[in-house]
Amino acid sequence: MAGAVTGEASPVAGPAGASGSETPGPRARYCERVITGDTLTTRGARATYFWGGGLFLGAGLCGLLTLGPLGSVVGLLLGSPAYLLQPAGGALFAGAIVVFAVGSREGGSVVARKPWAVASLIVFALVPLVWWIPSLLALPLDLPWYATYVTSALQLASGLFGVIVIVRARAVPGMWRWLPLALFVLYAGLMIAYEALLRFGPPMDAFAAPSMALIAPTYVLMLGAPFILGIPALVLAARARSIAQRTTEAEPPGPAAEPV
Repeated sequence: MAGAVTGEASPVAGPAGASGSETPGPRARYCERVITGDTLTTRGARATYFWGGGLFLGAGLCGLLTLGPLGSVVGLLLGSPAYLLQPAGGALFAGAIVVFAVGSREGGSVVARKPWAVASLIVFALVPLVWWIPSLLALPLDLPWYATYVTSALQLASGLFGVIVIVRARAVPGMWRWLPLALFVLYAGLMIAYEALLRFGPPMDAFAAPSMALIAPTYVLMLGAPFILGIPALVLAARARSIAQRTTEAEPPGPAAEPV
């Protein structure tokens, strides 16, 4: 069943000769040259994790600056521009996802640049912007009643496909590849449970105990997800850079050129 999701086998190949006459494909080689011993080995991969992690942290900071009393203080200090913090955070979060999806020629793509997986993550990142841009520009948005459900289903399907491929591609060091899937499943489960409660549960106020039991953890997860994804990415990039520097310093100098 997992093979049907991505259309190919796991890209990580074993030692030479271990798989008989099978030759690893280009995406298998992409993963192999980028990750060795759970360490990002190329400069492009480390740069992807650094900039992607930084964008995630920027998105998380924008979310914190709109929260409760702090948001009120920021609103008083910044005035009207404070209303741009939330869409700016969404744009930074979407940008981080695109960076990690595409990566660089030297590595860093969390889906090993599988075309359908890259496209699905980009769709997942950009769908929310479809709603924010018209509101920011004060444009009339007259959509049919089912538009919200269609875009939500599209984002859910594209996100699920993307995080499954992240796990299967093994292009993320160690067990970190499971982190996006865990966050996505938790968030999607909370949202689906909340919608089911509203549609099929007894009539209740939005602040009733059953509703708040689902809304509160969802809100905390939305605020924390950028930090949960961004901090490990920066740590992995810094650790890999440190290992690369030590390896370079430990390498013996090349043989001196013989005099002509």
